[in-house]
Order: sequence, then structure tokens, then C-alpha cells
Amino acid sequence: MKIYKFVLDCYREGWVVGIFDADERDIEANIGKHIYFGSILGKYSEVYCDLSWDNLETLTDDQGFITNAQYYKLIPVGYNPLDYIEEDDEDEEE
Repeated sequence: MKIYKFVLDCYREGWVVGIFDADERDIEANIGKHIYFGSILGKYSEVYCDLSWDNLETLTDDQGFITNAQYYKLIPVGYNPLDYIEEDDEDEEE
């Protein structure tokens, strides 16, 4: 388990930022997948990206700190990109 920071620069519309905990395996399994946030930066904003290591920073892997952060509900903050991954529609691939 690690704590990650997600940052997406949406230029004129603003920034999407989140601090969250996740297993590194979950992050690696979702790298390259499409993330769709919808209109989180205002009407018609349509915020989306493909999850990339360029958008992620590992803040800590200190398990004691992570346990305390979870206990005191200090994480998650903002947007966790893993919650917004679009599931592939298998019918489209056929």
C-alpha cells in the first residue's frame, strides 16, 4: 500500500487533484486505461485522460503513516482516478 498524488492539468479549465491510497499492483494494472471524470470542472467540461505514471506521484510507502492517515480519515482527498476508470464494453471489440 502506498499513498499517491494524482494531478491532471486541464489548461484553462483548471486542475484535477487527488491524494489516495492504493496497492501498487492496482495502479500498474490500470496504467493506460481511460479515465472519465465527466463535467467535474464545470458544465460541458468533459474531463478525461488515460492513466499514466506522468499523472501520479508516490508520496509515501510508510505503512505506519498510511495506517494513521486511514484511521484519522486524512485520505482520500480530492479525486481518486481509480474510481473513474471506464469499463471496456466487450461488445464494441467484436
